[in-house]
Amino acid sequence: MRVLGFVCLVTVLPGSLSQMQLQESGPGLVKPSQSLFLTCSITGFPITSGYYWIWIRQSPGKPLEWMGYITHSGETFYNPSL
Repeated sequence: MRVLGFVCLVTVLPGSLSQMQLQESGPGLVKPSQSLFLTCSITGFPITSGYYWIWIRQSPGKPLEWMGYITHSGETFYNPSL
């Protein structure tokens, strides 16, 4: 089984107070054919303020891999190779 690292990046304005939490649910370690669910919760910052929220993962020994993104209006785009 492989362990994947996930990155949830947020750009915030200087002086703003915000908090981000990455929450994993499920078995933790999964096989390539299994699903893992992650939730990125953000408080103190409006996610509809014109930013895109990008999901990136990194397998051990491999480069960062773009998974997808969510726009400020709620549209989602995913990496078709995943």
